[in-house]
Amino acid sequence: MKIPRRSFFGVLVFAFVFCGVDRSWSDQPEDANNELEPILVSASRSEIPSSHIADQVQVFTAEDLQNLPAQNLAEALTYMPGVDIQNSGPLGQATSVSIHGSDSRQVLVMVDGIPFNTQLSGQANLSSIPIEDIQQIDVIKGGSSSAWGSSLGGVINVITKPVGTTGKPQGTLTTGFGQFATTKNSLDLDGKIGNLGYSSFGSFLHADGNLADSRTEEIKNFTKLKYDFNQTTSLNASFGYSGAQLQYGPTSGSIYNQPYISRYGQAQLKVDKNENVFTAAYKYNDQGIKTSIYDSTSRDLIFSTVSRDFYQGLSLNDVYEFSNDHVLTTGLDSDWHVLKSNTYLTKAAGINTRAPYANFLWRLEDWDFIPGARYDFNSHFGSQLSPSFGAVYHVPIWQDGLIRAKVGRDFNAPPLLWLYNSDPSFLVAPNPNLKAERATSYELGAEGPFIVHGLKGSLNLYRSDVSNAIAVVFNNGLFQSQNFRKFVRQGAEARLDYAMNKQWSIFTAADFNDVRNVQTKKIVRDAGIARESFKWGSSYSWAYGFKVSLEGYYNRWSSSPGQANDRKPIFDVHLTENIRNVFRNMDMEIFFNLYNINNSKYWSSPTYPSPGRYVEGGVAVSF
Repeated sequence: MKIPRRSFFGVLVFAFVFCGVDRSWSDQPEDANNELEPILVSASRSEIPSSHIADQVQVFTAEDLQNLPAQNLAEALTYMPGVDIQNSGPLGQATSVSIHGSDSRQVLVMVDGIPFNTQLSGQANLSSIPIEDIQQIDVIKGGSSSAWGSSLGGVINVITKPVGTTGKPQGTLTTGFGQFATTKNSLDLDGKIGNLGYSSFGSFLHADGNLADSRTEEIKNFTKLKYDFNQTTSLNASFGYSGAQLQYGPTSGSIYNQPYISRYGQAQLKVDKNENVFTAAYKYNDQGIKTSIYDSTSRDLIFSTVSRDFYQGLSLNDVYEFSNDHVLTTGLDSDWHVLKSNTYLTKAAGINTRAPYANFLWRLEDWDFIPGARYDFNSHFGSQLSPSFGAVYHVPIWQDGLIRAKVGRDFNAPPLLWLYNSDPSFLVAPNPNLKAERATSYELGAEGPFIVHGLKGSLNLYRSDVSNAIAVVFNNGLFQSQNFRKFVRQGAEARLDYAMNKQWSIFTAADFNDVRNVQTKKIVRDAGIARESFKWGSSYSWAYGFKVSLEGYYNRWSSSPGQANDRKPIFDVHLTENIRNVFRNMDMEIFFNLYNINNSKYWSSPTYPSPGRYVEGGVAVSF
């Protein structure tokens, strides 16, 4: 479907003039007479208000996600400052994520604390995580090894929606349609039967890609249960499934077929006695992927492999609040990974980790002090001690203004495949002597309101000195991951938010990242790392339930000169109309998304160009 040029410019002018994304820090504008509840984040393995955390943390709430033109988690994170997403195919395909110039494998991705990073690539498949069941996304920008372990670049912790609390089931039925024969249907339900609360979600997606032999078929479901034994003790369980048939091509004379499957969940015992919260959880994630490459002309099979990554873990966590000013978090993680492949490995490879940790929050008048430490014993990479110390100063003469600082030791363990790959046709040589990366990280930031009412901003600086840094080199016709003496990763992020009134808000943000190999004295040329990125957004709400949001981003990738077609702004628009009581006890939302409205011929890699301007829309009925 082609959108007339006049219509496009009409939408663009309308978006700029009349709309302005309600972004909150979660980022909602604060009413002068009603203070918002503090945003609780999981940066230190306990629920602590973000204003008392030394890490730079940004949150997307369920409401924020509803205001974005996004079908999956990767698309939503595209609009978050400091987070850069590189697409690698059609809708549903795996994507890489970078935080402040990090490599994708250095970002730990979790759902309710369940890791999604695999030992196949070190990365996580963001597309396998359903966006519709998300209550909150905590993004910790920067190393967080003293709390979470192997996370040199940052942590993305997806927190799912809670179980229902009413005897009458409540839910939402959503159906949507778009270009490329895209259809998506989903249903979520929640409620409570006696002492048992439940919530369940399911969806089905079909889409043809922008290339002749591209298609996506995706099924996702997630169920959560909570049984209350009494007022203090509960048993929680969750079960998730994501499966997709993906095909992309033709490109470079080939068609890529990559179906994947993920089964994940946990069982958790929780004892909540107000000042003391103890949890014990068993977690698992069974992920499999098949990769087949066909000749686009003859349709002959060129290459095929099946790999499986199985994770299971036990976690103990105890949060003790001595007083409002003293909170101690302690715990123990035990993790096991097994990687199997019919092509890459001659036999299964395994790795396990044991890690006690402790973090402390001490509030002293206008100061917060946050020391922490974690000791990881990895069966292959040995011991990693990760201490950290952070401080937050709440400036008395600057209402709601604060200054953050943190220093810590962080690390990242490379995936098992890089150590043991045995398939020379993959053109990758193994390196069994590969060491874990270690880094000393520094962060400094400030945020708060300005003199102009409704205007607030933030500035954050970071630096990470990475020893034994890993990069891929090409020797004797093969690629191999090798350790280098030192990489320096440093940069800055700045942001401005302006709530003009209750209806109209705007924001803009900029990131600058510099990653250099000290040994070779060269910039690290990795297409998944952005040298510069800019994000902006604006939203306007009318009293009758109509809302329009404009989102935009601009990336300059660290790819080799001439490889990428970046440095072109992308604009997306999301429009919604909420109709209350369309039927008895039923509300309806009509939504419309217009992507890449300026029709930029953009790509971060020539293999995966953006599809150009396209539209989708649909309706959601809540009951």
